[in-house]
Amino acid sequence: MEAIRPDAVFMLMNQITQSTEYSAPLSKRPQVAIVIPVFKHSSLALEAISSVRGAAETGDAHIVIVDDGCPYFQTLFSASLSSGGRIHYVRQVNSGLSGARNCGIDFVLENLPNCEGIFFLDADNRLSSFSVSRFTQLLIREPDYDWFYPDINMIGIPWSGDYSGRFRCITESLMNICEAGSLVRRRVFESGCRFDEKMRAGYEDWEFWISLMERGFVGANMPGSGFLYRKRAESMLADSARRNDEIMEYIETKHWWMRDLPTLVRLEHFEAPRYAVICSDSSTVLLGSDPMAFREISSETYSDALHLSQGRPNWATAGAIIVYASKALLHQLRDAGLLQSIFWRGEVELTQANFVSVEIVEGDGEYYRQGRSANISLSDMLIINVETMRSVFADSKTDWIEKLAFQPDEIGCVGLKIEVPTLQVPNEAFRYQRQELVHWVRREKLKGIPPLWSGRPQNKHEGTPDLSLTATKLQAKFQSGVLPCRMKDQTKWSVAMILPIMEFGGVEKVALRVACELRRNGFRVDLVMFGNSRAHNYEAFSDAYDQIYILDHISQAYGGSVYEGTYLPSNLSISNPEIENLLRAYDVVINSHAAGSLYSFANLRRSGVVTVDYLHLIEFTRRGRGTGHPVIGLAFEHSIDIMACCSDQMAHQLAALGVPREKIIAVPNGPGAFISSADTEEAARMRDGALRPRLNVLYFGRLDVQKGLDRLSQIAQALNVEGDMFDLRIIGDRVVDSETLEDFALQSEPAIYDEAEIAATYRWADVIIMPSRFEGLPLTVIEAMMLGAVPIVTDVGALAELISDGENGYLIQGMDVVSQMIDRLRHLARNPHELKRLRHNARETAEVRDWATTTAPLIQKISLLLKQRDAKRSFSPTFGIFESRSSLKSKLQGVA
Repeated sequence: MEAIRPDAVFMLMNQITQSTEYSAPLSKRPQVAIVIPVFKHSSLALEAISSVRGAAETGDAHIVIVDDGCPYFQTLFSASLSSGGRIHYVRQVNSGLSGARNCGIDFVLENLPNCEGIFFLDADNRLSSFSVSRFTQLLIREPDYDWFYPDINMIGIPWSGDYSGRFRCITESLMNICEAGSLVRRRVFESGCRFDEKMRAGYEDWEFWISLMERGFVGANMPGSGFLYRKRAESMLADSARRNDEIMEYIETKHWWMRDLPTLVRLEHFEAPRYAVICSDSSTVLLGSDPMAFREISSETYSDALHLSQGRPNWATAGAIIVYASKALLHQLRDAGLLQSIFWRGEVELTQANFVSVEIVEGDGEYYRQGRSANISLSDMLIINVETMRSVFADSKTDWIEKLAFQPDEIGCVGLKIEVPTLQVPNEAFRYQRQELVHWVRREKLKGIPPLWSGRPQNKHEGTPDLSLTATKLQAKFQSGVLPCRMKDQTKWSVAMILPIMEFGGVEKVALRVACELRRNGFRVDLVMFGNSRAHNYEAFSDAYDQIYILDHISQAYGGSVYEGTYLPSNLSISNPEIENLLRAYDVVINSHAAGSLYSFANLRRSGVVTVDYLHLIEFTRRGRGTGHPVIGLAFEHSIDIMACCSDQMAHQLAALGVPREKIIAVPNGPGAFISSADTEEAARMRDGALRPRLNVLYFGRLDVQKGLDRLSQIAQALNVEGDMFDLRIIGDRVVDSETLEDFALQSEPAIYDEAEIAATYRWADVIIMPSRFEGLPLTVIEAMMLGAVPIVTDVGALAELISDGENGYLIQGMDVVSQMIDRLRHLARNPHELKRLRHNARETAEVRDWATTTAPLIQKISLLLKQRDAKRSFSPTFGIFESRSSLKSKLQGVA
């Protein structure tokens, strides 16, 4: 489709009111009804009636005076004298302003079939002699619009507001730009729309326009309407302003989407796009608030919009944030699952800088890495907000902006460095976006960019707002935090899976396994990494998520309040409100041991997000007191919909600690690695035909104190003494604890992440040992058992749910863990038939554990809660977004 010039859009808009006087025969003109509610404005009502009496006498209008039970005799007397012919008088019991208007609407529908539009004229306001003629023109010439709202010209306290520019739902959702004194087509009321009679404290007109637009009706500005608004120091509107919070609570509860951030971001995307990406490798610009759904225009069209947005920023927007990047880079980031993340992270950084320069570093294939860069060199993407850009345009010189190319630190430019495992370094020709932006600024300045608001008449004040600041107004509504840059998929529910680290320990593998099952059941899943600058790239789980967010800029600390002896985390919803806003973009948020997110759960739950706290492990102090994430979860239980846990044992523990049974769902762990039936059968064949001179003993897992490193060290020393009977391998990395392996004299191999190598390691092992002090339900034990390794483990956590002592492995109880484990190892080394029996039973036990079965209750519960949420939202808005109205499109193409 041919691009539509933005100036052509507004040429057409202005034609609405700049047309010549309409001169069609009277019999063909649509008639207008002027509804005038009266309550205690007895004298001023006469002035309002007089202002439109001429139109009634010429046959262009009917006047409907609604006496809303006014106690003043003057109202009854004056209205009675005025009525007759085309002036109608209706009296009713006092019902408030909404009730009076509705009474007038019903009178028109029942008694005045030729009236095609209704104008609401409050008794203290008035119209001009030409107003009804203007209304008639609009009803004939603009059939696509459903209501027409005026510019505001005030009498009393003088003021004049400019409400021009096309109607946008996103603007109306944030502020009322439509005065009650507006012209509304008859079809709107025939569809059942009315003013809300429960609203007697004010803002009822705003709520009415919101009701109209969410049903697909569209408004238009009508400058030159002749409408005069009486402004006094005290009025009903002044009273309403004092009760603003109370009234807005009612409106936003009735219209749930007004505080539903995903809906608002969707409106922003179509009507006031946040990002404008100037593509350095093509003559195009990409617009939108969601980088996954950008729409493309030509550079020439964007330049026109940029200039128009300077002179009349309430008419057009050039984006709240301008980005310089190549299309090729955007495609690479999209394929890597980082496109939305990088835009969001860059916008967060932009709140404290004038420019953000992003450099892409070729990865080693092992980790995603992200963080601030002290040395700004190459620039694959440059991000700037519109306010800084306007300052650049307003500067008659270019000295300041030219420093961006070679002295970026001096003008508030910060660097972000992104390392992506699967991404190639961008083309060298497009790695100098700072310099490209400087050249672009020079070109645009040569065209003569107009000063800000220079196109608005000097006697007018701001009515409709600066469109480029829409995102800022939205942020103010949501704790002033950066907004998410993603729209919800209208065809599937979305999940944010929050993790504190991604090093492929048990917690991470469980989260990714659950993510795989959620995606298999039709959910979209994004990973959100809290407070870490890197995430391990595990190819086996590449299908577990759609996008990955690395929140390296936050710091998760513990040490504030204490609950049941456990320190609670710092409140990130206060220090980093952008995180809560990001999570609002999802239908479901699952926290897996990133406790800082729990402070946002109450607000998320109120906004309709299903909140899940997934617990994997109860830790214990040296004196045996329970601590850790389950205890923290108890402190936030009120705001949590579901408390998921890795075992039946933990489910019982949570219930005993006071969590309602209905909230608890046990998701017994399955294997973390992807082990097929062919793998297990091959392992069984290898073991059945092998005679090993020594017992192969394996420790496979994270190296920290929880795992009993002191015990492991003693076992290793004992087995080394009996080297002719045992081969011991210790595999794993230290991840979270400060103790070094040297403290325990352990020789270890690096952690293994490759699926084939993991399976080969388990096939090597005859026995897997785990002398832990506390556990959940370890995945490594399940995986090893599937491939025929016999577990010898301490009886902690939920291991007793998996292992029957002496049947499919050994459970070690008591204090002498080391000596018992060594005794069991010696026994199996000397009794191969016993080893074979235990191996067979271990494999049979582990093979029946599959994630599809264990996650089914959790997924069913989540789906039920989402269906209940959607059912409560009895009405889903269908907004009349401008671009969707084909008849207007054809008009615009005609003048483009």
